[in-house]
Amino acid sequence: MSRVMVAAMIVLMMVFFLASCNPVGSTSSHKVRVFNMMSKPVTIVIGPARFDNVGSNSKTSFKEIGEGKHNVGGDFSGTLTVSGRGDHKWQLDILRNGETFIHEID
Repeated sequence: MSRVMVAAMIVLMMVFFLASCNPVGSTSSHKVRVFNMMSKPVTIVIGPARFDNVGSNSKTSFKEIGEGKHNVGGDFSGTLTVSGRGDHKWQLDILRNGETFIHEID
């Protein structure tokens, strides 16, 4: 391969890399809520967001969390990682059998 081709490939890879990064001054917003489908109230803590006494078959309001990995505590434990440019709303579903499922809300 010629030096020109190698240089062109390096420049092209840099352009794709920079295009995938957050532009300077851009912001990302990540919010989360809890939907408790269990027959008893639960308390969930996701990073800085605390949801106390979420009633049976109830959804909470959204609370802001930062991008990245968060510890989950309260009546459940684990970790949750959220990422992406722009505004995102996530919902943590707690199923009747106690299993959890996280998904993005449109």
